[in-house]
Amino acid sequence: MIIYAPYGTDGDTIRKVLTGAGFKAVVADDLAQFQSVLAREAGLLVVSQEGLTEKSLELVSQMLAQQDDWAELPIIVLLDAAVHLNNAAGRLLELMPRSKLIIKQRPVHPAEMTTSVDTALRARIRQFALARYIADQEELRHELNHRVKNILASVNALFSLTRRNSADLADFSQEFAGRLNALSNVHSVLFNVDYGSVGLTELVEAILRPFNTEEVRVVATGSDQRLLSDPAQKIALSLYELATNAAKYGALSSSEGAVAVNWSVERGQGDSFVLEWSERGGPIVNPPSRTGYGTRFIRSAAHSLDGEANLEFTPAGLQVRVRVPARSVLDR
Repeated sequence: MIIYAPYGTDGDTIRKVLTGAGFKAVVADDLAQFQSVLAREAGLLVVSQEGLTEKSLELVSQMLAQQDDWAELPIIVLLDAAVHLNNAAGRLLELMPRSKLIIKQRPVHPAEMTTSVDTALRARIRQFALARYIADQEELRHELNHRVKNILASVNALFSLTRRNSADLADFSQEFAGRLNALSNVHSVLFNVDYGSVGLTELVEAILRPFNTEEVRVVATGSDQRLLSDPAQKIALSLYELATNAAKYGALSSSEGAVAVNWSVERGQGDSFVLEWSERGGPIVNPPSRTGYGTRFIRSAAHSLDGEANLEFTPAGLQVRVRVPARSVLDR
């Protein structure tokens, strides 16, 4: 709160009354100081009749013109009893538009002054609260638009890549439905943390749970890391592709097969996040004659995170190692 009463003891008297009631107030003793404190964020302005000079009114008018559209600065004006209030109020409104004028005639009782200040400040606080609410709603609207676009882009990518690698409509339907279900599982986990960072352990369990229906055949190990939401989607869908491939052709297609998933952070010049997938006990694996959807997706996902993915089709089973900068995936 700013007090500008340049003559006599009005400024100090008002300040003592208001600070005694628990308010914070700054007194401007002259026009130069008034201009200086006015440049800061003012919650309320108290001006005496003596402070209503042409220059001070110009300064206030300039400040009011620069305030946000939603703002309405409360201004308490102290006038002598001889002044005609209606004429004074009308003139001041012309000079200080977009303000909440409160006209008081001197002498003003301390209780009346503190009550007026309290009411005006409460109204000012509600202005800022409403402005923050509107800004938050606008931000949420843009965030929702961004998320929907990301989801649609993911679905479109899944559709295109699945169609390209499907032998017929039945094959496409089964593969596409499975990938959509995996994407749904990812978003369920992300939704529970409001699309912020997500625990890697929880995410891995959500994706791999369907592949451990009868017995635990996929074992995941590693310290729980917090992943950023976008990298979490890429990692989760990569794991789904690996698990699906293992169930169709690899270790999970055999009753004796099993999969080990582990992750770690390698320290060094620029820490690296490393995710490894290792299959064993399944049928003998031969390198594929063509690059399938899963392989392309995993490599593309790693590349988008400034890393790389190495897939090795050994006779014992598929071995995958994904290495990306930790800064690209971890929420630290």
